[in-house]
Amino acid sequence: MRKEIIFNKNMEQIILTEENKNKKARDFGVEKKSYNVLNWFDETAGVRRLIKNVCGSYFCQYIGIPKGHSLYEINYDEIPINCHGGLTFSDNWNNINESFPKNYWWIGWDYSHIGDYCYTKNSSFKMKDTHDWTLEEVVDNGSFPAYDFGKLMRLIEKVNNANSVSKGV
Repeated sequence: MRKEIIFNKNMEQIILTEENKNKKARDFGVEKKSYNVLNWFDETAGVRRLIKNVCGSYFCQYIGIPKGHSLYEINYDEIPINCHGGLTFSDNWNNINESFPKNYWWIGWDYSHIGDYCYTKNSSFKMKDTHDWTLEEVVDNGSFPAYDFGKLMRLIEKVNNANSVSKGV
């Protein structure tokens, strides 16, 4: 079992366990705001990952591009990474949302597309054939995009270093 650190809505640290890996977004609490559920450095992919609970309705997942990297401040539309529903977000959120760690450019996607179950307080209606994502499924689903981000980031660094050497910098 993985040993990622996750936080509840009160930012109390808990661990991804057999007990909570099957929780849906609403199981972490239905709030009026979004909050981090999982925030860790993925050693295998070589990138920072963040999963947010959006008001207890669905999860969003993000990859953190460190400040100073060539991908920092690049719009998600320009990044050739495949993920669930496609990339839908890019920003540093430094002045907007304190729950995003500073000094990263966040590229993200959500789990609220056609075919995804989204909970609302006023309705527990579930459309036929929708997928009700668990935290573990979201973590696992993001592994391939995270790995591809890591490969892309390392390739860009390698090209930048080669260009610096060839220019005598």
